[in-house]
Amino acid sequence: MKVLAILWTVCLVGLCHCGGDNGGAKGGVKGGEKQNQPQENAQPAGRVDIILDLANPDKDKVNIETKEVSGVEHTTYTSKSVPVTLVVGEETRLWATPEGEKLLLARVSKKNESSLLLISAKTHGRVGKKYFEKNGNGEWKKITEENYDKKLEDLKNEPTKKSAKANDQSEDSPNIPPQSEAPPSELPGAKKKNSKK
Repeated sequence: MKVLAILWTVCLVGLCHCGGDNGGAKGGVKGGEKQNQPQENAQPAGRVDIILDLANPDKDKVNIETKEVSGVEHTTYTSKSVPVTLVVGEETRLWATPEGEKLLLARVSKKNESSLLLISAKTHGRVGKKYFEKNGNGEWKKITEENYDKKLEDLKNEPTKKSAKANDQSEDSPNIPPQSEAPPSELPGAKKKNSKK
């Protein structure tokens, strides 16, 4: 019985030994090819980055929907057919696709000189969000969800600033009553109709 155990052990050791004299831990398998290990942040083969540049979005690759709510302009960006893999703003990388993550949307909310950004992504079945604010230098800075919510509420309550050009036009324009308040004959440049009896 001991002889069988010894033979079995020798047989296992012989099978477990990879390669001959040139093999082993230093040289690898005899006749084998060296394989490169994938880089940690490498993209899958054939993957092309679809970049959402908030300053200059590519309308061929992303859907853009803009609407105004409570005086705040909300512009929402979603990918068309190929998922967005990178979001940049003012040449700053704001979000990149990690393994198993997909951009759901990026939304810029702005009023006057203030801008906020919400990035929503799905990671392994869970939705995660990142929040940003554009500072006075035009750079996007990461903020907390609570800070984002407060600043968005402040935007809604902030009075809308009129542009200098709009103010100049209103001062220079003559005081003309709206059409519904004045008969057509009283409007400047209107021709009087001859009444037939």
